[in-house]
Amino acid sequence: MIERFLKAGYFEFHQVHNSLSGTPQGSGASPILANIYLHELDKYCEELSKQYTQGKARKRNPQYQALIDERQRALKNNDKQKAKQLLKQMRTIPSKDLFDESFTRVNYCRYADDVRPEGLTVDTVGSWIYGSLSLAR
Repeated sequence: MIERFLKAGYFEFHQVHNSLSGTPQGSGASPILANIYLHELDKYCEELSKQYTQGKARKRNPQYQALIDERQRALKNNDKQKAKQLLKQMRTIPSKDLFDESFTRVNYCRYADDVRPEGLTVDTVGSWIYGSLSLAR
């Protein structure tokens, strides 16, 4: 049955064309066969995620924390104008340290045959794909 799906070809401008390779796009078999074939990639990326994900939360941004402290003092001294100005300033900078090396998340999302690794270089996943799934570059 799979062989018949692979040889089914495609229909374009009222003419049937043979498939040169792979599953015809739009075929019902395409996502099913991709899921079967890419299952090993899913397992590999899951292991990468476990290996590289670290830390419970990002560290606070010290600059942001200093503004919080200063704003709290302004509110305590009933200086609402300064507190409002500090709040505006706080909204322009991140509350967390975006470059915190002790916090890493590796996410992987694949829908049918569309792969989107996040947090890793494409080379890391790409090398594995070509090496382990025997794909030609």
